[in-house]
Amino acid sequence: MGCFKDSDLMEEKNKAIKMWTDTDSKSNPSFYKIAKSIEYWGFREDAPTFKQVFERYIDKPFEAGSDITAMDFKKLQEGIKVFASELRKPGASLSNKVLKSLYIGKNYSEHNPITRRFW
Repeated sequence: MGCFKDSDLMEEKNKAIKMWTDTDSKSNPSFYKIAKSIEYWGFREDAPTFKQVFERYIDKPFEAGSDITAMDFKKLQEGIKVFASELRKPGASLSNKVLKSLYIGKNYSEHNPITRRFW
């Protein structure tokens, strides 16, 4: 008989994905505000943005075989909260804070040939 209980990694991954996409206020009201601000900016279905936020806050590549743990997804959940709060602030359209959440990270700068020497 197989195992029917999700692992900690799957539970934390599902929480992070729900924080990013769940705009149904009835299912989980705590994620509603976060997901609505992400959807307002058009990042809900944007996989590259999710990947960049992941790499920014986890400092690991979002790839298969990069040894991602449940703790990494817990850090990502906190990063999503920060990212969504920065999006809700007035004047966030081209602000430095939104760009920091997306593009500045040690891991990202190491793997990008353009920014490798810049950061």
